[in-house]
Amino acid sequence: MSILQKTYLASVGIYNLTRKKAEEVIDSLIKAGEINSSERQQAILELLEKTEKSAGRMASKLKKETGQFQKDIDRKVSKFKLATKKDLEKLSKKIDQLAKALDKKK
Repeated sequence: MSILQKTYLASVGIYNLTRKKAEEVIDSLIKAGEINSSERQQAILELLEKTEKSAGRMASKLKKETGQFQKDIDRKVSKFKLATKKDLEKLSKKIDQLAKALDKKK
């Protein structure tokens, strides 16, 4: 699995943080004395909101970087002047035509 796929899956995982998991995180902070229990609901909502924003930023960044990565690859590959799938299909048709022409001459 490529680093890009792993990063994408990580961003999806962050985005899919469930309310239950957010509650567990906040409850552990309450037990640790970091948050008052009266702030529980607001803290859960803030955590979910921050998670959503973070995932959105990560997805945007990933989309931008993968787009640039693809452009870089396309540029580098075009320098090699490699045959495209379309080129290979044309050659295959020509070979088939030549093979038929040879068969007719036999």
